[in-house]
Amino acid sequence: MIQFIKEYGYIIWVILLAVIYAISEWGKVKEIAQGAILNAKRQAKDKILSSGIEQENYAVAKFYPMLPGRIKIFISEAIFRNIIKWLYKKATDLADDGKLNKSNE
Repeated sequence: MIQFIKEYGYIIWVILLAVIYAISEWGKVKEIAQGAILNAKRQAKDKILSSGIEQENYAVAKFYPMLPGRIKIFISEAIFRNIIKWLYKKATDLADDGKLNKSNE
C-alpha cells in the first residue's frame, strides 16, 4: 500500500483536487440550471414551448454553452440534462405544497 502511494501519489492528489474543485463549483452549476428551468417555464407560459421535453431541450441548448469551460470538463451535456431534470422535479415538488416530500410523484 505504501509503495502504491509513493508511485501514484501525484496522480491521486490531482484526482482528489479535481474532485474537490468540481464539488466547489456545484453551486454555480445549480444556479445556471435553475435559471435555465425558469427561463424555459417563461417560454412555456408565453406558448413558445409546449411540452416538457421541449422545455428541457431549450434549457440545455440555451444554458449549457454558458457554463464555464472549467466546469464543462466535469459536466457533459448529458449530465447537465440530468441536473435539469432533477432540479425540475425538486421545484415542482416544492411548488405543489411548499415541502420537499415527493408529493408530486
